[in-house]
Parts: sequence; structure tokens; C-alpha cells
Amino acid sequence: MNDRMHLNARSPEPKDSLTLSPDESSRLEHSKAPKPQDAPNVYWVKDKDSPAKELPPDVTSELYLDLRDKALEQRQNALSGLCPYDMDVLYQFWSHFLIRNFNTDMYNEFRQLAFEDAENGSQTGKSNLLKYYGNALSSQDPIRGRIARHYVQLAKSEEGQDERPATTQLRTTWKDGAINKQNRKIIREYMDQAFEAALG
Repeated sequence: MNDRMHLNARSPEPKDSLTLSPDESSRLEHSKAPKPQDAPNVYWVKDKDSPAKELPPDVTSELYLDLRDKALEQRQNALSGLCPYDMDVLYQFWSHFLIRNFNTDMYNEFRQLAFEDAENGSQTGKSNLLKYYGNALSSQDPIRGRIARHYVQLAKSEEGQDERPATTQLRTTWKDGAINKQNRKIIREYMDQAFEAALG
């Protein structure tokens, strides 16, 4: 990861983006390698699938931990079933950031809050978690066993429900051949025969 990460969310609100400072990035990474002082900035733009090399002119930046604190405070004070704007931005950021920069603590928080919010009527976090699982499985990099297990558990937990987004997404990916052989083998370890057969 580079020295700074800007999470940019196009919005009329004054806090449109997020900056991951060098101190924060070192706390969020497991690597103890020194950070180059002249590393270029990388920007995450809300609703975009890949990072940008330049900060768009119509956004501002905010430290990651500041946005996280505000998002969690807004979440605590939000009406049941609603996902505040900053929390939505944070969920989207996690779903993109963790693909290239996996961090156990960040993932655990992402998953825990997504499930808590779903129990309270907001599916925003869970839909971003599902997007993360789909991207992790389709990645050319090996999917982590824990992520594969959680993805299958989420799909299995939908049994008997009218809407089954995790199962539908996994079935589509499984059938269209988009999963590389290594990731197919890893996720298969967490499926029983009946579940795999149901995927087609």
C-alpha cells in the first residue's frame, strides 16, 4: 500500500473523501517494511471499481480514522433500518480496499457491523460484504480460506428465504467459469455435496 489512501465520495457534504495517513497505514498493515517517503498517492473514488492516480478536483479528503469515527457515531444515532451516508461510504471503501490490502481487524469489523446492521433492517453493509466476497473469489489472487468459508456460510444461511443474493451471486460465478482453478478448489473445501450440486 502507498503512504496515503484517499477515499473520495462525490457528495455535496464538505467531507467527501478519506485519507489514510502514513501512521494509520502502518497500524492497518501487518508488514513492518518501511514506507517510501516519495510514494505516490492513490485515491479511492466512491462508486468506482478501481483506484485513481489523481484526486478529482471536486472532492476533499479526510483521514480514514476520522471518517470511521464519524460513521460509527452516525450509525449509533441512526434510526433502525437506515444506513447513514458516511457508513455507506465506509462499507464501500472496505469492500474495495480489502481486496488488495487485506487486514484482519478491518475485515472483522466490516463483517460484524454488516451483520448487526442487517439484523436491524439495513442491508447496505451486507450487500457490500457480498460484493467483497464476489470480488475476492473472482480475483486472480488466491481467496483466503476464511473468506471462502464465510462466503459459503452466508449463502447457506439463506436457505428457505425468498431472496438469496449470496447464493445467486455464488451460483452465477460458479457456473460462468470466472473462478480460477485455485479459488474453485479453495471454496469447494467449504461446500458439502448437496450445496455444490445446488449451485449447478
